[in-house]
Amino acid sequence: MIAAQQIGCTTTAASPELQPYISAYCLYDFSPELCETPIFFLPEGIIEIVVQLGAVSSTSTATGQNWRQRPDAFVGGLHSRAYIMQIEHPGKAWGIRFKPGAFRRFTSLAVHQFKNLLASPTEIWGKEAEQWLATISKTKDLETLWHMTERFLKDHLNPANAHFPAQTIWAYIQQSKGQCKVAELAQMACLSSAQFRLRFNQYFGIAPKPFLRLYRLQQAQQQFHPQTAFTELAYLSGYYDQAHFNRDIRSITNMSPSELFSLLR
Repeated sequence: MIAAQQIGCTTTAASPELQPYISAYCLYDFSPELCETPIFFLPEGIIEIVVQLGAVSSTSTATGQNWRQRPDAFVGGLHSRAYIMQIEHPGKAWGIRFKPGAFRRFTSLAVHQFKNLLASPTEIWGKEAEQWLATISKTKDLETLWHMTERFLKDHLNPANAHFPAQTIWAYIQQSKGQCKVAELAQMACLSSAQFRLRFNQYFGIAPKPFLRLYRLQQAQQQFHPQTAFTELAYLSGYYDQAHFNRDIRSITNMSPSELFSLLR
């Protein structure tokens, strides 16, 4: 098994108008060398649209059970657990990576409906998505993919979906390195804790506490160095003790810290 970071990828930024919502466009290279090798993905707390350009791949839980072939195009809902992908046929894939809380600006649907699912873009945007996919599936040219995607997303950017301060909440989570309480975030949004959890779920795709756990695990991955003790890594990632850190890793990845970080190094 290898980590997802070993997949070849060319990234490009969105236009200034879409940069508040899109972290990157990615042209993935699913090379023949990666075929039949399980690829491990740590959940990132984001939504990503993926269009496979000749590639064929399957996905499974972290335990390697219940394999299913991925559609040619899908909206990958926020994953609450680690998962494994396997490339069955080499090719390219085009990815649109949305910032946390941002996908809701392009749809009237609550984002938690897509959690742990691969949804069809046509179920969300209908005929327009079908036409867009028919156009971009015929090319692997980065510039063409960029322009066609920008046009599609700008046509569906809906200012009316800005009733919840998702960008402010996300900025505070980053600033605090995930070391914040749900009550603090609810106060920032001027909502009761119950109403905040409901709206957070609708915009981020998962409840606040599990989202913060995913964020801290991502922080741990970024902070990790082979010489760093797990006790120190837990502290750097916002945990007060290693036992809590160990439990979160086990629940999200089905691995111990040593198993996980030996794979990610």
